[in-house]
Amino acid sequence: ADRGRSAGHGAGPYPAGGTPSAVDRITASAFGVRAADMLAGGATGQMVAWSRRGLEEVPLAEIVGRAHGMEMGDPLLATVRGLGICLGD
Repeated sequence: ADRGRSAGHGAGPYPAGGTPSAVDRITASAFGVRAADMLAGGATGQMVAWSRRGLEEVPLAEIVGRAHGMEMGDPLLATVRGLGICLGD
C-alpha cells in the first residue's frame, strides 16, 4: 500500500522510496564524481550543490546555520505538494 511520501528523508527535494530511475543514478554519479574530484584536488569544507541547472562547489561556511526557506508562492512548492510530498506543515 502507498503510504505517501515525506520530504524528511532522502537527498534534497527528492522523495524517498521506490526504485531509482536512470536519471536518479546519473545524477547521484555526477554528484559523487564531482565530490571525489574536489577531494582529490585538495578541496575540503565544501559540498556539491545543484544550482542553475548544473553542479557547483559551495563552501560549507556559507550555508551552515543559515535558514534556507522559500516563498509560499514558489512554483516549486506547488510542484512538491502536487506530487503528494509532505513538508511537515
